[in-house]
Amino acid sequence: MIEYNPKYCEEVITHCTAGLSVTSFGGKLGISSKTLRKWKKDNPEFKEACDIAKAKSQLFHESQGVNIIKLKGDSKVWVFMQKAYFNKTDAPKDPVIDLLDHVEKLDKKQLQSLASILINKLEQHESK
Repeated sequence: MIEYNPKYCEEVITHCTAGLSVTSFGGKLGISSKTLRKWKKDNPEFKEACDIAKAKSQLFHESQGVNIIKLKGDSKVWVFMQKAYFNKTDAPKDPVIDLLDHVEKLDKKQLQSLASILINKLEQHESK
């Protein structure tokens, strides 16, 4: 088994900034989810790095979703990506993800309104 190394804190953040998961970081190292959980339990700095990494990954995916909605005016691809990417152990406890479950039920006018809100929020965020 691979031993924990503090350098993995930076590496997991870098890995997930590209939209990848903490679980896939384990795969890259050749370790299981169980080993990742043990490392997080035994090394608070690694747990913190994994939390940051998940947030970076989510930011990547949300930004991609906003871009898809901007370019295509359709959120179905993004909803599919979110459902495929976030499994039960990696799914953020975030109202945005809960909202995605309901997006498929929205009509075109409602989707356009939601897209407009998301675009405004993104522009506000980028201007900070």
